[in-house]
Amino acid sequence: MEELFQTCGYIASFIGTFIEGEIFLTTSVVAAKMGYMKLYGALAAAWAGAYARGLGHLLGGAQTRTGAY
Repeated sequence: MEELFQTCGYIASFIGTFIEGEIFLTTSVVAAKMGYMKLYGALAAAWAGAYARGLGHLLGGAQTRTGAY
């Protein structure tokens, strides 16, 4: 299980941050603190996911709800 987490952890950090956001950044830091990943690698993957998400919103036009709820 540790080998799977070490090999797929960075990809999971990127995808999780791309889909979910800051909560997965915290999860990645905790996993790095436990020794499953390197801290700077986890932060870089999470930053790249958050950047890609923001870029997608910028280029695709963020869909927002307007009006009364």
